[in-house]
Amino acid sequence: MDVLTRVPVREQEPAVRATNFEEVCLGYNEEEAMAEAARCLNCKNAQCMKGCPVSINIPGFIAEVKEGNFEAAYHVISESSALPAVCGRVCPQETQCEGKCIRGIKGEPVAIGKLERFVADWAREHGIKPKKAEKLNGHKVAVIGSGPAGLTCAGDLAKLGYDVTIFEALHQAGGVLVYGIPEFRLPKKKVVAAEVENVKALGVKIETNVVIGKSVTIDELMDNEGFEAVFIGSGAGLPRFMGIPGEQAMGVFSANEYLTRNNLMKAFLDNYDTPIKAGKKVIVVGGGNVAMDAARTARRLGAEVHIVYRRGEEELPARKEEVHHAKEEGIIFDLLQNPTELLVDENGCVKGAKVIRMELGEPDASGRRSPVEIPGSEYEIEADTVIMSLGTSPNPLISSTTKGLDINRRKCIIAEEETGATSKEGVYAGGDAVTGAATVILAMDLLFLLSDIDGLYTDDPKKNPDAKFISQVDDLTDEFMAMGKGTTGSDVGTGGMATKLHAAKIATESGADMVIANADDLEVMWRILKGEEIGTLFKANKSSEFALLDYIQSIHA
Repeated sequence: MDVLTRVPVREQEPAVRATNFEEVCLGYNEEEAMAEAARCLNCKNAQCMKGCPVSINIPGFIAEVKEGNFEAAYHVISESSALPAVCGRVCPQETQCEGKCIRGIKGEPVAIGKLERFVADWAREHGIKPKKAEKLNGHKVAVIGSGPAGLTCAGDLAKLGYDVTIFEALHQAGGVLVYGIPEFRLPKKKVVAAEVENVKALGVKIETNVVIGKSVTIDELMDNEGFEAVFIGSGAGLPRFMGIPGEQAMGVFSANEYLTRNNLMKAFLDNYDTPIKAGKKVIVVGGGNVAMDAARTARRLGAEVHIVYRRGEEELPARKEEVHHAKEEGIIFDLLQNPTELLVDENGCVKGAKVIRMELGEPDASGRRSPVEIPGSEYEIEADTVIMSLGTSPNPLISSTTKGLDINRRKCIIAEEETGATSKEGVYAGGDAVTGAATVILAMDLLFLLSDIDGLYTDDPKKNPDAKFISQVDDLTDEFMAMGKGTTGSDVGTGGMATKLHAAKIATESGADMVIANADDLEVMWRILKGEEIGTLFKANKSSEFALLDYIQSIHA
C-alpha cells in the first residue's frame, strides 16, 4: 500500500444522500481500519496528542487497532474521552490531531478521527462499556447541561468515584449533539443515545426538563440538595442576528431554531407533527459548520439552497470536509457577498434578500485581506426562507440568577483555564459557556492598554460633540486604522490614537483580545474582567501569516 495516502472512507453517493437523512460517511470496516492504522509512525514525541483537546493516547490506541486488538484500543481511548463515537465524527480533526500528524508533512495525515470512530462503533456493536469506578468517594457533584462539556465532565468525575447528577433543560440528553448537529452527520439513536447510556453506565444520573435559574438555582443545589460542587456546561445557544431591515419577517430563522426543530423535534420524519418551513428557495447567511448543517438540512427537505458569505472560499471557517460535501449535494455558494436587507411581502413574509457584492481589499502588513463593499453592486436573490447562522452566545439565565458569578462583556462566564474555577466558590465552568483562556487574572489572550482616553471614537470628542464611541471592533480593518490621528495625519478619530491602534493590530493579529481604556481608575482592569463594558474591545483575528518585524518595518517605511 501507499503509506503516503490514507485509506479512502466509504460514503453515500451525493445524489442519493441529498434526498435522505441517513449518515453520509459509512466509516471503515476492520480490514480498512487496520490498513489505515499501519500508516501511523508511532512517534515517540507524538505531536497528534498535543493537538487533541483531551490528550487521547493516539499512538497507543492506533497501535492496538493495527494488531486487531479493538477492545484494547477502546479502553485506551476511554481513559481520556467519554464520547469517542461522537468525537470521531464531528471533531475538527484537520485543525487538531490530524493537523499535527507527522505523516502529513509529506503525505496525507493518518485518519485519526475515522479510526476513533471505528473503534467506538466496534465497541458499541460488541457491547463493550467503559470501566466504572470501583467505589464512590462520598462527594456529590452537579453538572449543568448534557452537551459535550457536561457529558465529558460527568464521565470523568464518575470514573474518579464522584456521585454525579446532570441537569438538562430539554427533554432529551445530548445538548448540541441532539438539537444542533444533523442526523446525517451524527445519528441520534445509534450514536448519541448510546454514548449517553455509556455515561449513565458509569453511574451518572441525568434529570431532564430542569432549567437551572428557573426550576432551581445553583445556590439551591448547593445549599438545599447537598451538592458540594457545580460544573456549568450549558453551552452557547443564544443566536445572533445582523440587525438589518426585514429580519423580523416570517420565514426568517436562526440556525439554532431551524436545526432544533429538525433534529431534536424530528421534523424531517413524516410521522412527526413538528412544523418546519421547508422552503423552496432558501438562503443561509454564514460560512461556518452550523451554516453547512442548516444548508444541507434544507437541501434534504427539498429546497434550492444558497450560502451567502462575505469572504472567499479560502476564508470559509467550516471544515473542508463539510464544504466538500455541501458542494457535492448541490448547495450554491454565493461568496464575497453580504445581505444588506431582507425583502418582505405584503403579508409580512420574507420574499428575498438584497445582497451587495464584496471584494477583498489590499493585504495589510499581516497579509490578511478584509472584505470591502463594491459600490453599486447590489442585487436581489429570491427566497421564501432565510436562515441566519452568525454565531451564538451564552444564555444569561444562569449568570443572572447566580450570586457572585462573574461574566465578561460577551456574557461568557469567567473561568480559570487550568482548573475551570469561577469567581464563585465551588462552581466551575467549561465549554462554550466560558471565555476560553481569558481568566480572572490578566491572561495572554486579553491585553490591556491603559491610556488617558476612554477608547476609540469616530472623531475627536473634545472637538466634535457628535463623535460616537465604538465599544467593540470585531475586525480591525483599514477603515478603523484610519481613525488614528497623530502619526497618520487622519482627519477622523481621537487624537493620539494611531500608536494605540497599531498596538491593537499587533495584539489581534497575534491572536489576543485587547482593550483600550482610561487609566484614571486603576481598578478598571478588574471591572472589565467582571463584565463591565468599559473601553473599546478589539477582538482577536489571529493570522498565521502575521510577522511582527515585517509589520513594524511597514509602519516606519
